[in-house]
Amino acid sequence: VENWTKTCAICGLAGPSHCANCKTVNYCCKSHQIIDWKAGHREVCDGINKKDLNDLNNQVLFPEFHLDVESEDSVDGSEDNEDDELGIERKEMEKFKLMLDNGKAGTLQSEQDVDADLMKMAEEEDEMFSEFKTRIHKFPEQVL
Repeated sequence: VENWTKTCAICGLAGPSHCANCKTVNYCCKSHQIIDWKAGHREVCDGINKKDLNDLNNQVLFPEFHLDVESEDSVDGSEDNEDDELGIERKEMEKFKLMLDNGKAGTLQSEQDVDADLMKMAEEEDEMFSEFKTRIHKFPEQVL
């Protein structure tokens, strides 16, 4: 990866910033640069070059955490079945028909109406995002 893009010397993510002195070691953020300086970069900074960079060992070790891999169904205790999916599909079709009846679905409107529609959409609550927030609120320490 280091051959194609600049990566952070601490975490390995994209590292757009670099050491101002040697301009060889990259960092993703100021805090990782500080960690690296405290871990010994300061001592080797002046004499470092590209070929020596691969020989340096990263002395920083972040804490490890245990990850449980479970499907959401096993946590909730509910099971997806075809009846539930058909019920959801029927509800969505009913919502679509209602939108057609109210003139909220169909063809694109004139440019004058687009701005008003965008503002209206921005003010409306996103149902899917609300459902997502409710689900992740149950288990705030989960990794997505």
